[in-house]
Amino acid sequence: MFRKRVDTNRGLIFYHTNSIHTCFMRFPLDVVFLDKNSRVVKIKRGLKPWRATICRKARVAVEFPSCYAYSEGIELGDSLDIKPVPLRRGDRFS
Repeated sequence: MFRKRVDTNRGLIFYHTNSIHTCFMRFPLDVVFLDKNSRVVKIKRGLKPWRATICRKARVAVEFPSCYAYSEGIELGDSLDIKPVPLRRGDRFS
């Protein structure tokens, strides 16, 4: 929230959720929802600021910069291999 942009090579992972909101965001996002088997069950492209989306089947939501899902060819039914990289003290997430 409150950021001016998102790095094009990063996403933000939300575990144990089936909904996302973009309150306080300044730019659109692509949101990819995954089920318990890490399969894509919904893709919301270009979710604008001050909006929300939900996917009842989802267990994980991943936020990417707008157009990321299209540019990477992510489609319904795909299996995503999510590898979290923890931020260390001093790292910048812009």
